[in-house]
Amino acid sequence: DFADGVAVGRALTGKFPVVTRQAARSRAERRRAELMARGQDCDFDTVLADIVERDRNDSSRAAAPLRVAEDAVLVDTTGNSLEQSFHGLLQVIKERVEA
Repeated sequence: DFADGVAVGRALTGKFPVVTRQAARSRAERRRAELMARGQDCDFDTVLADIVERDRNDSSRAAAPLRVAEDAVLVDTTGNSLEQSFHGLLQVIKERVEA
């Protein structure tokens, strides 16, 4: 399952929105590592369930449900480091702006 993450708006790209996607399991792994680094012991399955529930709530709420714009460029960042994700997004933006 994927959830759509941070949207980089038209103001930044000038032409189109960019949305990152990352598999729920990958996001749960990252979140659990963050919590463990802060000394908070947590169960992976609980963290994953929380993320899946939050995604479901965000996309099905009555007021302003989370939706991806029809013309959005989707970038899968599953398994990427922050640096890899940044460079991937930068490449997509450069390709689209130069086209």
